[in-house]
Amino acid sequence: VSIADVKNSKKYDFSGPAKYDKETGYDTRSMLVVPMYNQKQEGLGVLQLINAMDADGHVCAFSKEMALILQSVASQAAIAIQNVQYMGNIKELFWSFVRVMSTAINKRTPYNVRHSEHMAACAERFMEYLEKQKKRSFSPEQREELLISIWLHDIGKVGVSDAILCKDDKLTEEEFAVIRRHPEIGEKILSCIDMFHNLGEIVRAHHERMDGGGYPDGLSGEQIPLEARMISIADAFDAMM
Repeated sequence: VSIADVKNSKKYDFSGPAKYDKETGYDTRSMLVVPMYNQKQEGLGVLQLINAMDADGHVCAFSKEMALILQSVASQAAIAIQNVQYMGNIKELFWSFVRVMSTAINKRTPYNVRHSEHMAACAERFMEYLEKQKKRSFSPEQREELLISIWLHDIGKVGVSDAILCKDDKLTEEEFAVIRRHPEIGEKILSCIDMFHNLGEIVRAHHERMDGGGYPDGLSGEQIPLEARMISIADAFDAMM
């Protein structure tokens, strides 16, 4: 749609620009509006240009050449928007997978049904506290990586039999050794996820201890990734609730 002077046009409703002009003192005259469509020819939005100017700096109508250029730009913009939407859909699908896997793992033991969910809520508060105290800031990517690590921190338990995982009596040394392998198994599984490069490292270290008495690598202090330390605290906190 190309309008030479919106103030003299009766074809469309230009009450919006008129209200904007009244509030800001701007003077909307010429307008060029081009739709953006996806591959299914569904409308994604529009590109709108206002007040073309001639060589002398006076407002004029938009040329046919400019309309063709804007149509090309609109086509490229639609592709970019659609790609962003696709990425959003892929990420939501990934998160659905994360929650399904976490739920399946936690439901193997009745006392753990909402374990990861509680830990994730705890970690959200933990991050807010650290940022409020100006001790650490988290980018959206770091925040998401930590939460995914929490939801999947016990994924390595897929390699532990129900006979051991659900045993109510005290574990034998051999059975406890099997349990202690789940961070390593989790690392191997999560290292296959290219979207987040540190998932495996974080999950591997979530049973390490500050004094070096944890497993599987006996890390201590600053050797343990901060995210793994946060998971360890949330893990212990939820276990005591």
